[in-house]
Amino acid sequence: MTEATRAYEAALKLKPDDEDLQLRLAFLLVNAKQTDRARPLLQSLADRGTKAYDVYTTLARLAYEKDDFAGSEAAFVKALAVRDDGIGIAPDQLERI
Repeated sequence: MTEATRAYEAALKLKPDDEDLQLRLAFLLVNAKQTDRARPLLQSLADRGTKAYDVYTTLARLAYEKDDFAGSEAAFVKALAVRDDGIGIAPDQLERI
């Protein structure tokens, strides 16, 4: 465990609902190839409806790596919905691709 990981975990004990801290720790863990530790943080953020589309794209990639193609698709669709800038692909159009 790195010093940064320990620092973020300590900060989360003080502010357990801080989305920014959870995001930073989750992506620190993903980058350190500790996806089993990152996944619950990412899923918690997704369950609370975060607007950070990177959460959903990362969950999609992690699901894909576990051969969970339905879960991967659902997470990518959510990422598209969160990131929609008005010119993206609507979820109902994905079947045509």
